[in-house]
Amino acid sequence: MSEEDRIAHRTCPHCKKVLSCLAGLRHHMRIHTGEKPYKCGLCGKTLLSECNTHTHIKSCYKQKLNKGLLPEHLVDKAEPEIYAILTLEEAGAKDSVSRMSLTNDASRRV
Repeated sequence: MSEEDRIAHRTCPHCKKVLSCLAGLRHHMRIHTGEKPYKCGLCGKTLLSECNTHTHIKSCYKQKLNKGLLPEHLVDKAEPEIYAILTLEEAGAKDSVSRMSLTNDASRRV
C-alpha cells in the first residue's frame, strides 16, 4: 500500500481532515454523524467518547453522593469499578462508524 493510500484511509470524507490512525478517524467521524455511543448510568446523558464519559460520571457521582441520591450499591466503590459499572456503551456503536467509513472509502475510489 502506498503512502497516498494510507493517508486516504485516514482522511475524513466530510471535512478532509487527516487523522493519525483509523481509531482516530472512527472517533472523529462521530462529530459528523452525531453518534454518542456512551451513556452515563446515573443520569442517562449520552457522550461522544469513553474518556468524556468517565469525566462526566466522576462529576455526576460526586453530585449525587453530596445530595444523598447515590444508589447504595455504588457507595464506597473504587473509581475504576464505578466507571465499569456506569459507562454504558451502545451495542454495535464501533461497527456503525466502521461501516460508514468503508462505504465512504468505496465511493472515493469510483
